Amino acid sequence: MSYAITLIGQSSSKTYSLALELQNPAANLVQFPVSFDYEYGYEPFTGNRTSITVEPVIHSKLNQNWNVVFRLVAPFATQSDIILMDSMK
Repeated sequence: MSYAITLIGQSSSKTYSLALELQNPAANLVQFPVSFDYEYGYEPFTGNRTSITVEPVIHSKLNQNWNVVFRLVAPFATQSDIILMDSMK
């Protein structure tokens, strides 16, 4: 999901062109999507797991015919009171 912030005083044509660029995955924009997941209620304890995934996408133009897209997927996770059921035997 992408969001755009429209500055006060921008013309509608600039806003429209920005909206078109946001829909184009190959546009020369830096995108910084972040996803957050929270899971809870792991039995037999009250365990939980939190994860944040950051996926920046940076476009770079090599020449008139070639573009390079750099994409990094960086997950960060933490969990507590989660055990395997086989270890309780």
